[in-house]
Amino acid sequence: MPARLAPVAPALSAVLVWLAFVGAGLIVRHEVAARALHVDVQTTPLAVGFVLVIAVALVVWRRGVTPALAGVFLGLLAGWVSFQFLISLAGTPYGIGSVYGDCGRTVAAAEQFRWHWGSSDQFIKGNPSQYPPLYFWIWGRLAALTGRHAYQVQGVYQSVSLGAVILLAAGAWRLVLSWPRAVAAAAVTSGLLLVADGYDPCKGHEISAALLTAPVLLFTHFVVLAAIAGRRRWWAAALAGALAGLALLLYQLFVLFSLPGLLVFWIVVAYRGKQLRALIAHLAVAAAAGFAVVSWYVVPLVPRLLSNHYPRASDPLMVFFTLGNAPGLPVTGNLVIAVVALAAAGLLAWRPARPAAAAIIAIIASALLVQVLALFNVVKGGESFYSYRTVPWLIVICGAAVVVLVDVAVPPPGATRRVVAVGAALLLLVSMHSAWSKWHQPSVGVEAQADTYLADRVANHEPVSNELAYVTPLPNCDRVRGLPASVSTTVCFPASAAQQCVHAALGDRDPRPVLVSYDDRMAEFFGDHLYLGTNAGATNALDAWPERVGVLESLAAQQDPQRFLDATRHTKFGRIRGYVLAVQRNGEWRWVTQIYHGHRTIDFAEAQFTDPAWHICRSRSTVIAIDTGG
Repeated sequence: MPARLAPVAPALSAVLVWLAFVGAGLIVRHEVAARALHVDVQTTPLAVGFVLVIAVALVVWRRGVTPALAGVFLGLLAGWVSFQFLISLAGTPYGIGSVYGDCGRTVAAAEQFRWHWGSSDQFIKGNPSQYPPLYFWIWGRLAALTGRHAYQVQGVYQSVSLGAVILLAAGAWRLVLSWPRAVAAAAVTSGLLLVADGYDPCKGHEISAALLTAPVLLFTHFVVLAAIAGRRRWWAAALAGALAGLALLLYQLFVLFSLPGLLVFWIVVAYRGKQLRALIAHLAVAAAAGFAVVSWYVVPLVPRLLSNHYPRASDPLMVFFTLGNAPGLPVTGNLVIAVVALAAAGLLAWRPARPAAAAIIAIIASALLVQVLALFNVVKGGESFYSYRTVPWLIVICGAAVVVLVDVAVPPPGATRRVVAVGAALLLLVSMHSAWSKWHQPSVGVEAQADTYLADRVANHEPVSNELAYVTPLPNCDRVRGLPASVSTTVCFPASAAQQCVHAALGDRDPRPVLVSYDDRMAEFFGDHLYLGTNAGATNALDAWPERVGVLESLAAQQDPQRFLDATRHTKFGRIRGYVLAVQRNGEWRWVTQIYHGHRTIDFAEAQFTDPAWHICRSRSTVIAIDTGG
């Protein structure tokens, strides 16, 4: 191999192996779609994974890990992750979690970016994205490129992006570690997130951010220390800032949880070395590069936030999670994570003076401080600053600490290979088993007993994990291809019929109107704008959710049809073009919202929609009323 290609050879081999698995997964997915929930199909990825882990462990045992082999191993890991989700979701376009709850809001965000290149809110017309948009922007643009809606590529995007981010994480780790160590760091941190409770591919943006932010922060730390020591590299400062900006565009909290501790450490070191000017100059360059990356997100958002005078809806769920996550390292609830966290704590206590250890200590201390401050704020009656998100972040940091701080050169080389082989094999086997058990096991099989079990869960409104991807009806209320005939679906929301009604009433005048809908799937499936979402706890600062609910209540109280129509056209938050409401047995037309102590409903009367301007359609127990006025 030419010497100039040697540094990129591991990366190239990793990408090629991953692409081979993705290609195989797409082919197999197409072939087995009709019988996707058969036992042999669903267990195939698990069997392939176990064989790969054993084979890799044997190679490491006998030959160690060279950079070239590290690239192949990385490709196998990323490829298997993509392969197993592609096969597990073979019979449905949906991804893990389908279009319900947070998963549905991710689909809505992606669907907006299928229509817009710039920052755009998932529901509310005219609002910029209030959530870091990169993951959803890529999803939406890929959907637009393929001519499909976001929900139609949800499962494939989840599958492919999860493998891709493992490759990218190893590439980021390569900035501070050798190839074998970089692959180990990516493998350990991603494996720990697979083991962690409460995390799934529906949160792909958070998983991606956690895996990428850790190496980016360590790279930034080393660059800052070099600048303080007099070795200024402006390109490195700009690269660190740009990478931090990308991490912020995926999910901002992990960077924000960590920067306070790192900044304090850097300032102390620079002050002792009388290099505060060097530090400030370096951080200025990094900040400028980071701002250039995040500007398309923050420039539209920050002025709106500063001028916004509506309070965000209260989110007691944050407080609840804080009560369930007391301050500290994540050493309870999962044996593997507890062992890794304790090992990280031991290594940090053993070698606190190493530059990497100092950075990791600062990051952990900063996250723990967030936990403590949040707990006291909850005691005072406030919210928790999303402090429960420090738990997965600390899991990743502890895993990274173990990889970064263990010196593989200390024991004899042969013993090192054996320890690495056994440890890596055990972690990967546990991770694969955990992922499969959490997301696939309950819905495997087409035997009568398995079908009855899944049918009972649907009837009792209990489907979870990838079950939702199979039992969720399509927008036209058809079943997904891979669902056995003996299993019923969840209740259908006739989104296609509602969309046809919109087009029949408005044509091309307003292809994505502002609607009041009792189900967010109008936005998730087709990108229609919503006057407000149906989940109070998922609102953001610019949503003015309580005020918009107040507008709906005042509209519902207006019984005169002409005044009702006029009020609908001139609300304080703009025009409402139509209503998608649930028809009740008593004849009321209902909008319903989810709140933490139950549901809140607002009922409209059919008589309010008697003006000729309203175009009325009915589908199942849903009524669609569209204002056809100019």
